Amino acid sequence: MRKLKVDLTLLRMVFERDVDFEAYPQSTYLDFSTGRVIWVWEDDDKAEGLLPEENRQLRLLVQSDPDRFLLIPGLSHADHHDLLCDFLSSDWTDDQQLKEAARSAYFWSIGRWRREVDLIDPGIWYAWLEYKCGRIEDMMHEFLRTRGIEAA
Repeated sequence: MRKLKVDLTLLRMVFERDVDFEAYPQSTYLDFSTGRVIWVWEDDDKAEGLLPEENRQLRLLVQSDPDRFLLIPGLSHADHHDLLCDFLSSDWTDDQQLKEAARSAYFWSIGRWRREVDLIDPGIWYAWLEYKCGRIEDMMHEFLRTRGIEAA
């Protein structure tokens, strides 16, 4: 197992992003030599936070040395819904009425579900966020582990 110093907060943010809703196609990578997380946009002129030339240089670097970089896939929109369904089926509360109300509020729209559960009990949303963060953290570490990396 290779230890790599990584900004875990940034890595989790990249790992949990909803790739189906990205305005411009991009890829994110973990640099094995530095531990940095980098974004590379497909279109240099639409790179956010980078000059077009900087994006082009990063894109060419990844292409020229692919063994140095690990593609971080992100989650699909369906993955986010699956996580919410897992939460709703979990033992996140002992209050069966609250659990059923949270389940009943879900109709395949996370935004609408949030608005509904905020009216029922805002604590549901906070329980969901805690659950989601823990699951995504576990998924991220498993993703790294299966690739022989231990984030330090």
